[in-house]
Amino acid sequence: MNNASTTRGFRPVILLFCLTGVLAFSNPISLRAAGIMDVHSFTDTPGAWEPGGGLILANDGNFYGSTVQGGPNGGSLGDGTLFKMTPSGTVSTFYNFGGADGSGPFDPLVQGSDGNFYGTTWGGGANNEGTIFQITPGGVLATLHSFTGADGGNTFAGLVQGIDGVLYGVSTNGGAHGYGGVFKITTTGTYTLIYSFNNSDGQNPFSALVQGNDGDFYGTTWTGGANNVGTVFKIASNGNLTTLHSFNLTTDGFNPFAGLALSNGNFYGTTYGGGANGHGTVFKITPGGVYTVIHAFTGADGDNAYATLTLGADGNFYGTTQHGGPSNVGVVFEISPSGNFAVLASLSGANGKDPESSLAQGADGYFYGTAYDGGPNGLPNGDGTIFRVTLPPHNVIALQHATTHQIAFWKVSGFTVTSGSTVTAVPPAGWNVVSIADFNVDGKPDLLLQDQSTNRLAIWVLNGNVFTLGAVLSVTPAPGWKAVGVGDFNNDGFPDLLFQDQASNRLAIWHMLGSSLIGSVVIPTIPGSGWKAVCVDDFNGDGNADILFQNQTTGKLSVWYMNGDAFHAGASFATTPGAGFKVTAIAHLSKHVQPDLVFQSGSASPLYEWQLNGITVTATGQLSAIPPSGWKVVGPR
Repeated sequence: MNNASTTRGFRPVILLFCLTGVLAFSNPISLRAAGIMDVHSFTDTPGAWEPGGGLILANDGNFYGSTVQGGPNGGSLGDGTLFKMTPSGTVSTFYNFGGADGSGPFDPLVQGSDGNFYGTTWGGGANNEGTIFQITPGGVLATLHSFTGADGGNTFAGLVQGIDGVLYGVSTNGGAHGYGGVFKITTTGTYTLIYSFNNSDGQNPFSALVQGNDGDFYGTTWTGGANNVGTVFKIASNGNLTTLHSFNLTTDGFNPFAGLALSNGNFYGTTYGGGANGHGTVFKITPGGVYTVIHAFTGADGDNAYATLTLGADGNFYGTTQHGGPSNVGVVFEISPSGNFAVLASLSGANGKDPESSLAQGADGYFYGTAYDGGPNGLPNGDGTIFRVTLPPHNVIALQHATTHQIAFWKVSGFTVTSGSTVTAVPPAGWNVVSIADFNVDGKPDLLLQDQSTNRLAIWVLNGNVFTLGAVLSVTPAPGWKAVGVGDFNNDGFPDLLFQDQASNRLAIWHMLGSSLIGSVVIPTIPGSGWKAVCVDDFNGDGNADILFQNQTTGKLSVWYMNGDAFHAGASFATTPGAGFKVTAIAHLSKHVQPDLVFQSGSASPLYEWQLNGITVTATGQLSAIPPSGWKVVGPR
């Protein structure tokens, strides 16, 4: 904000708190919130380690994956394992490789139409060139094929089952020229090498194929092609191959390790390096070969994308980079098909480092992934982790009645209110909703409330619209300090609370660990007179929580870009809302990455939505429903 002032001679100040007991609702509870969390840490003494293949969600509701090393066979390093993880995070090994049946499964499994899992190993087998295997969910493994080198070998890539029921894949090495190939294999083990790369058309494919709407298969090679830095190709089931694109060393990006993801007939992928900033790219390519870079990584927002993108249920793509971010050990990001990009979370090393595999979206809507290294075991590099990326509630806004204090949720898609529900419990008089956040990490919105007379805070845990648990926090902000928003300012995976002093305009952050206060800071930069903080979100896609302000006189909007707890830079919106309209919520209501703003001029008045790209308004419209008399939108903020 241009009219911000900074205190001089500022000394760190801890807010004065009034300690209270648990006065209402129920006993104290331990709460968690959106961010990135370590679900499981692997260990090599003893056990499995270095999960390289990522996870798949099987039809039994469990996740399945592999570790490149570990297990009781293969000496000190082990030949690798296959494991199962329940939705609650319990991990168990259900197969240990022994060399003769394969070694080093780098690839994700695929579940066939018969319910069995299929995969490949980098080494081992009859010729030590790797294998293709079938395994039942109960752990009974059959080797379908041992590579010979001449018919392919040493594959990093998983398999895809075509619409014909046959499995298709690539070998990273081997084939007629030693540069890798494309093969097909039936579920009973009939193997055919259908193409061998010759370098001019690509070399060393590392990731699984994807079948397009036309029935052909599409993939990438790490090197080879016109510039020897990789290609995009398509291949028919009979082995007829077409090179769609050869990468260059400059703007395109180069060395695509990842495969392709399909959306609306087009394909999306990443490159490990190159692009405008030299840190890799995200690209789109049509079945006809029209290639477009939709994002160039900067290093700060990611570096060296290694894994194939995952298409989320919301139509956006989710992915990881091996490096980059604040700790340079990887980030998790979201990108729309049009290129609207945001960092969702950054790995720290403690929760994992160097993720090399795709994400899997669980039945709870969250994304699960593996980090090849990191975690508390096997230091200094760690033995790897399984992590979960929890997202804030999407497509929902909260309303509260001014007299009855009743709370309701509206689900919104774009500008259309699709449904509504009333929360089954009603807060006591004086308790107002501050914001929505998923405090217990179940994919459903919970509520933060504040008593306007005593300043006490409470959290309601909900199951949809059903109240299940509530607690008054044991710490109360000093008089005059009002909670104005929720965001993860210190990037620890737990939501922090933003406060503003109504008299001095100063801002403060409570760092929370669930429902426990672990620290606080007063932001030394002070907003100018008349500017009130109205909500928290990431406006520039860097993975940090930013603060939105509205001038109470002019209605103008400004954003503070934050670097953790510190003010980094300010910028003003070029567009100003109509007279009397106040920001009442910030939420992801449309199928793009960055947030939308909801405005209301008073109870029983129409709601208006701004769709944003950063601080640029890209679309505006009135929501399809008007709140009844006495109801006002109150979050999320």
